[in-house]
Amino acid sequence: MWNGHQVLPESWVNESVRPFAANKQKNYGYQFWLNGFSENDSTKRWYPDVPADMFFADGYGGQDIYIIPSKN
Repeated sequence: MWNGHQVLPESWVNESVRPFAANKQKNYGYQFWLNGFSENDSTKRWYPDVPADMFFADGYGGQDIYIIPSKN
């Protein structure tokens, strides 16, 4: 939402943080990297100490955005 206007469809937002079926590592959505690999086995995640629902944008020169929905 931006100034009370829905910019992207909610369905796109939900899909953007789901791994593509062809991605066996389960670590990439629509331009977002996912904590991936396994929701149940934290040793198979990039960030094992972070909740499985974390996703992030990895920008140039270390400019990163981390989003953890379960932590609001």
